[in-house]
Amino acid sequence: MPPDPHFDPQPWQTITDSRAAAFLVHAEHSQYFVPFLDRECTVKQLSEEVPCTALQAYRAVEQMEDLGLIQTVRKITRRGKPIKVYTSVSKALFVPFKYAPHNSFEDMMLSRDNTWRELLFHSLMSQFYQVADDAGRDLGLRFLRHEGKPYVVQALGSGEDGSRGLIASFSAPDTPAIRDDWRVLKLTREQAKTLQQEFYELIHRYAGQEEGRDYILRVALAPYKEK
Repeated sequence: MPPDPHFDPQPWQTITDSRAAAFLVHAEHSQYFVPFLDRECTVKQLSEEVPCTALQAYRAVEQMEDLGLIQTVRKITRRGKPIKVYTSVSKALFVPFKYAPHNSFEDMMLSRDNTWRELLFHSLMSQFYQVADDAGRDLGLRFLRHEGKPYVVQALGSGEDGSRGLIASFSAPDTPAIRDDWRVLKLTREQAKTLQQEFYELIHRYAGQEEGRDYILRVALAPYKEK
């Protein structure tokens, strides 16, 4: 069946309806919309891509139609009830957070951050326990003063043998590539912008590579502000 001649998706749409905005900024809900974005999709395809049950997909489609986010573009005739094919009413969307529920932006950023933080934390812990087992040493804290400054250091063993702290111990060539570092730096604006660009160039240098194993990398920089 040919496409509906009356259907003409607009290139951009700004969502100002609070119900539609609430749906799209919610990660669990928005996953149902993405398969229809600037392409055709059926309820069955949606249930396979998300994945979800057929009932969940059907209800999501009904809700998105009601919110004006998707529209039927054509129907596939078959024996029995025809199959509806949907697509987004716009090729691209912009959802201002001011139309979404309060704190939606903060909640979304925190949810994303927590997801990646949990993955990174699990990966770090696995390596820490593994290196401790391999070295036959205990993980623990070292309390010491060096050149008049007190230090509390995560470490493998007491350090009586001159061994380095936990993170520093991974600098050896035969150890896994590990870095976990938080610190406050004093930088001029020019230095901060240079560091920002250097971060980008360093990550871009390795991005897109297909060989090797997966690594989780977190790089963040922001002017310090106390809560």
